[in-house]
Amino acid sequence: MWQLLIFLLLGSVPDDAVVTIRVQTSGGVVQLATATAISPRHVVTLAPFATSGVPYLEEESGVLTTETVLPDLGLAILSHEDDIFETYVLPGEDLPEEDDPLVLVGQGRTGRVRTEGRILKRQPDGTLLLSADRLEGMMGAAAFTADGDFAGIVTGLSTVAHTSRFSTTVSERLVVLPSQIWQLWARLAIFGEEYEGPSFGVTAIAYASGGPSPSGVHLLAVEHDSPAWDCGLRPGDLIVYADDMHIYHPLTLRGLLITAEDTLALSVRRAGCGDRLVRVPPQ
Repeated sequence: MWQLLIFLLLGSVPDDAVVTIRVQTSGGVVQLATATAISPRHVVTLAPFATSGVPYLEEESGVLTTETVLPDLGLAILSHEDDIFETYVLPGEDLPEEDDPLVLVGQGRTGRVRTEGRILKRQPDGTLLLSADRLEGMMGAAAFTADGDFAGIVTGLSTVAHTSRFSTTVSERLVVLPSQIWQLWARLAIFGEEYEGPSFGVTAIAYASGGPSPSGVHLLAVEHDSPAWDCGLRPGDLIVYADDMHIYHPLTLRGLLITAEDTLALSVRRAGCGDRLVRVPPQ
């Protein structure tokens, strides 16, 4: 049954949206990398591929230009001067659930590489740990759901220990950064738009907890008389949930604030005060 499911999954994956780029480094070395077309002229890839040299498409003469980089998530969007991608996929807004299968498509030294895996869990930093083991050509690979939706990008490895009665073995599992976290940034870049609405009034960072306390969005500063201040948010607050969705990164919070049509309920943890609910009206 599992093999049949994987066969059906492979048939639904938009392969042509995954492209190969070559990065000409300053030392003259050419490095192959994986990118995913997210518009007729834009691709998303890992930031090191975009910043270590001059990237260009394997089968095109045009050089790709770095349009925007998201340093803390390690992603970059490159653009071509022409509309050349007939097949492209917008980053998905929905988060796959635990045990959902994903198909990964990347670029190896000898050609296209495919593998599949199930989501084992969502890690404290919001990334998805897969059952798939380390495989050459998977860094920057696109992850697709059973419906062919673009669910994220492989950004690294995580070490997993397996303990039995007699021994402990260690393996490296692939990690996917879900597009739910960065899809707003990508869409704004694709359509050449800037958010011109009112500022919510916070400076925030992602907080990944390694212990019993939750992960979330940590507020470093809150502007006086801003919408955030008027709602009761203060520096030091940790926003954990938004409408029952666990959020891990300021980009996710920003996207929810921009697109919310109804009041947004934030679950906030404050040192010495426990958890409380903060309601934010549409911005």
